[in-house]
Amino acid sequence: MCVGSRRWLCKNGDRLNRQLSFVLGSIFCLFAAQTYVFVLIPLAAAEQRLPGIFIGVLVGVSAGIGLVSDVLVAVISDSIGRRGPMIAGAACGVLSGILFALGSDFPTLLTGAVVFGLAMSLAIGPALAYVTEASTPKDHARVQGYNGAVQGMSALAGALLVGFAVDHFGTRASALLGSVLMGAALILSYQLGETVQRMPAPRTPRRLAGAYVSAARMLVTRPPLQLASLVSLLYGSVVFVIGNAFVPLYIVRDLGQSAILAGVLLGGRNLAMTLVSPFFGRIVERHGLLATMFGACIVAEVGVVLTAVSGSPAFLFAALVLQGAGIGFTPAISNILVTSATERRERALGFATNSLAARGGSLISPLIFGAILQVADMHAVFVAGGLLGGVYLVAMAGRIVSSGGAILPIHGGVAVTDDRLR
Repeated sequence: MCVGSRRWLCKNGDRLNRQLSFVLGSIFCLFAAQTYVFVLIPLAAAEQRLPGIFIGVLVGVSAGIGLVSDVLVAVISDSIGRRGPMIAGAACGVLSGILFALGSDFPTLLTGAVVFGLAMSLAIGPALAYVTEASTPKDHARVQGYNGAVQGMSALAGALLVGFAVDHFGTRASALLGSVLMGAALILSYQLGETVQRMPAPRTPRRLAGAYVSAARMLVTRPPLQLASLVSLLYGSVVFVIGNAFVPLYIVRDLGQSAILAGVLLGGRNLAMTLVSPFFGRIVERHGLLATMFGACIVAEVGVVLTAVSGSPAFLFAALVLQGAGIGFTPAISNILVTSATERRERALGFATNSLAARGGSLISPLIFGAILQVADMHAVFVAGGLLGGVYLVAMAGRIVSSGGAILPIHGGVAVTDDRLR
């Protein structure tokens, strides 16, 4: 019997229920592995006494891989379906964990990071597109709220797991648990049905290059995608670059605390993400998409600024919880914006377009932060992160003002826009 918060899952029949369960389970494993690896990489690099700029390269290289491959994956996914790329990505993730376990030097760690970046590029975009297609439009905002909650729970699980594993098994042996998570994603992805009618995939270099032109055109001409990219940039900066990479390094190396404590502190942030995410649909219905987006991003940015002045684990925990409360809505906000600006036949390309700008920021910012760490200290890195987040907020406000606030509220669970935003 379907009661309470699960009633929405039962409206569309058992098949839809199963497909959503499988894809959300796969997303859980993918994002848990992503958190796990992003925390593990700087700890492994610090264990080998690699300089700060090398840490920045290891953190940023997966974004660089995505910058090159996301659009190609999207074109293939829109042509042949979501399931195949998701399976291939999870398989690459299993391989990356093995490479990290063998990582006794910088080249091996770099190879593992490259393979992991390819795994994320193959799996995540198609998985997010699948969620939009495995739910009805009227349930979309609610489903995306649950999607955000799943991502928050996965980040919580990944952070706690990596802290425990590193303290008990060391950085190299604990990398194999990342392979286990990706293996679970592989099994779940294999259970999925397909949501895309198969079409001939573009095979010539000219057609594939045209996909990048299409992505650039979408980003330039569709303001919802521009806002989604800015939200994703802020999310990536707060969660992956500052939170998952440099905060654990600060806790273990500078504060002299254990990896378990680092996992617990990050877990507090991720728990806050999980707790607020299910309220996304209700809050957007009451306050509108723009107010929810801007308010959530401001809260997250305040959390980053407080991180820059933290000097104790207790204060850092409070700042991280505030970050989690702010970024808990951002995955759903970004997904709603992308969906509102794209049709199904271009949905994966829309998600790839959204990630294109975000990947660029996630590639450059770790290199900048790593260089800052090389010449200064971790507090300077956090200050830089706060300033960068402020730039994203100003850009969001400028785009909203220039469009005349033309994003309409949520109606019936579907984000809609007027012609000025198409």
